[in-house]
Amino acid sequence: MSDAHDPRGESWGRPAQAWGTTPPPPPPPQGPPRQPMGARGAPAAKPGEPEAPKARRERKRRLPKWPTKKPRWFTALMVLGLILVSMGAGRLLFPREINEVVVENEAAALSGESGPMPDILGLERIAAEYVLEGSSITAPVRFEERPSAGTPGAVVAQTPAAGAATEGEDIEVVVTVAAEMTMPDYAGRPMTEVRQELDDAGAVVVVTRVLDMGEPEGNVTGTVPEEGEIVGEVVELLVADEGSTVMLSDVTTESRGDWSGNSNVSVDGTEYADVWTGTPREDSDDPFGGYWTLGRHAGTLTMTVGTTDAGEMGSGRIVIKGDGEVIEEIEVRHGESREIEVSVADVLRLEIEAFTNDEDVQFALADATLRVTPDGARELTS
Repeated sequence: MSDAHDPRGESWGRPAQAWGTTPPPPPPPQGPPRQPMGARGAPAAKPGEPEAPKARRERKRRLPKWPTKKPRWFTALMVLGLILVSMGAGRLLFPREINEVVVENEAAALSGESGPMPDILGLERIAAEYVLEGSSITAPVRFEERPSAGTPGAVVAQTPAAGAATEGEDIEVVVTVAAEMTMPDYAGRPMTEVRQELDDAGAVVVVTRVLDMGEPEGNVTGTVPEEGEIVGEVVELLVADEGSTVMLSDVTTESRGDWSGNSNVSVDGTEYADVWTGTPREDSDDPFGGYWTLGRHAGTLTMTVGTTDAGEMGSGRIVIKGDGEVIEEIEVRHGESREIEVSVADVLRLEIEAFTNDEDVQFALADATLRVTPDGARELTS
């Protein structure tokens, strides 16, 4: 065998083809890749490309449809809700039984009879007009205003009265409507007269008795609301009261006391049955005295101040305070006395202190008396 190239052998690194065989046909040409199909054979849209109209129609056709017809129970529930809302609105607009009054009067009108006068007291004017127009009353109706306590515009009086007959040519229906009322000046007038006027104006009157020694007992000293202010449904009358008296020695609310209670003590030649005595230390910075809790129940304090006749001769001063503020300061000396009356109105705590520069001076508070309200007497002595 020679080394010459054999066409039946291997050539160029590929296996040789056997002699006498037919080579295989070449593969068919490849077309473009197949696209995925959409609904009913329509090509599916690629990402980012709009969907074909036919595909959109097919997809919409397959979406579920919601029922458009409401069930019967839903319709019945809606009707019931509307009825309840209408009834509530009627009650808000006409709080009193206006509809019932009108229906009753319409029934009387249908029967040919003149119905009785309806009760319109307390109604607003527009509501009262509505009731009267729906009634069978043929008499002329006249509205008038009167300054009255309470809400302006409400009916405060009616003529004829509710239930009265309305037949007759001489009958006129008069409806009085409240107008805004300002508080008059009632100071110094008897309480009975003022109360009657306020009662006639429709006010609820509350009487509060206050200690007032400068005004005759039973006279009005003030009002709430004050003069010139709008009058509401409730008015408070402040009425002068002389009150009653309570001895300071009977007050049970003493909180601290350097004073000693004594009886039958002589001061400036007069013997007193009820005396507070005390001897402060000479030139002492420590206050000598005592205080009593009055709780704003007292009006005035009266007493005689001085030094006892049996004590050492000397002088000093007595200071009366209310809630820490000086009310009165009195100079005293042996052989002299002084009657005082000070106001302790609206005082919570009463303080009485004594000071001296002399030795063994005995101060005296004789017949110390509080004027208090009846309630105050019970509070201070219980």
